[in-house]
Amino acid sequence: MEIIDFEGMQPTNDIPAGSYILTHPGAINWLEVNAGMWLSKGNVYVKPYFYENIPPSWKVVWQNSRAILYKVE
Repeated sequence: MEIIDFEGMQPTNDIPAGSYILTHPGAINWLEVNAGMWLSKGNVYVKPYFYENIPPSWKVVWQNSRAILYKVE
């Protein structure tokens, strides 16, 4: 299994078909507001482009009230 940090990622076409993407909107929103407040003072978190524009090739395979799991087709 390979884990990739998507911070600041713009193009999503580099993510191969068959990949799973787990998103946690609440955690991302927290990072946007709080990054740089203490441990990483001065740094900001850049939300991945796809959080606002989910590619049509990503299909929801599971979700609950806090997270969504996509599979890239």
